[in-house]
Formats: sequence, structure tokens, C-alpha cells
Amino acid sequence: GYTVDNYYLSKIPSSKNKGKLTVLYATQPWVGDGIIDRRRYIEFLFKLFTILKQIDCNIIIKFHPRDNDKMYKNILKKLNIENVVYSYKSPPFFIEDIKKSDVLLTHMSGICYESILAG
Repeated sequence: GYTVDNYYLSKIPSSKNKGKLTVLYATQPWVGDGIIDRRRYIEFLFKLFTILKQIDCNIIIKFHPRDNDKMYKNILKKLNIENVVYSYKSPPFFIEDIKKSDVLLTHMSGICYESILAG
């Protein structure tokens, strides 16, 4: 996740949203599963969402069924990011949300396969 570069993201043309890039971030319950400590993950999320704020894109956050949405919402509130759509849908209902996005950011998820199927 630390390889995300706002220069390259800002150069991706949006074919779906009248020129404004839409980024889909699919969460994983890394903190709840004990894979990464909460402080480090929050630090990562602050960096990620700061980059997304800088490029002024639309954001869709697809929550993993076992993930805690409060952590993400608190960070977005602190960064004053309002152009966010939250999705709690599961496949196959989530395909329509995938089709609205230009870029998928995820750590490791079955959503990668769903994105391929969604085109």
C-alpha cells in the first residue's frame, strides 16, 4: 500500500465519471485478525486517504463483513473527506459498485476476481 503514488493516480483518466476518478478501496479486517497493529494500520490509512484527497477523487469503500467501519469513518472525518460512498454489499450485488469505479485498491481479496468479471 505504501507504493501508491498520487502522481500516477492523478494521471489515470476516468471513463466513467465525467473526468473525475473514482477509487474503490476494499477493506480487510487486518486489525481485528491481529495481522497488523491498529496504530500502524491507522497510519497507513491516513497516508492513503490523504493521497486520495489530494487528487480529489470520488471514493467508494467496500467494507469486509468482519471489518469495523468506525475506524475508517473517523479517519475520513478527521481529514474532512466527504465524497465517500460506503458499501456493505456482498457478491453478486456488489458488481454494480465495482462498475462505477476506475481503480481498485485492496490488500488481498476475492474482490479482485469480481473486478475482473465486472470489466
